[in-house]
Amino acid sequence: MKKEYCCCERVRSVKIMRAFEESSIYCMNCNLQVIRGDFDKIQNFQEFSTWKNEYDAIYKLWLVSGSYETWASEQLTLPRSILNRNGRELTKIVGTILKCYYFIHQDNSRDQMSELKNCPDCGEEMKSLVERHFPEKICDRCDIVV
Repeated sequence: MKKEYCCCERVRSVKIMRAFEESSIYCMNCNLQVIRGDFDKIQNFQEFSTWKNEYDAIYKLWLVSGSYETWASEQLTLPRSILNRNGRELTKIVGTILKCYYFIHQDNSRDQMSELKNCPDCGEEMKSLVERHFPEKICDRCDIVV
């Protein structure tokens, strides 16, 4: 399977998102992995590796459902869960290079999560990014994208 990478002329902002690829940094415009020398160094940091491993393990528990599904869903969707706090700390590292958001997983199997209008952390109204390939909403105050 051929991997596709961002080829936007100018990457203005990125998001940290787990999609089981080698990179966890994605372009906010085209939604493809961003591969840059600066980011390659960052992704080797122990904090990044630890977060990716934790995210993958919790995500797999959520997929399997069963007795861990509710707990795993909370870890993935609540902005102040330990998993998401650790991931949001990574935005500060990446943010030294480029504007960076943290993707908060939405459990679309739950009706109340499907149409977020307000930031799941601060409660302020989120800005819609409908002109993108994948419509998303962001909170610039919390650096969150859903």
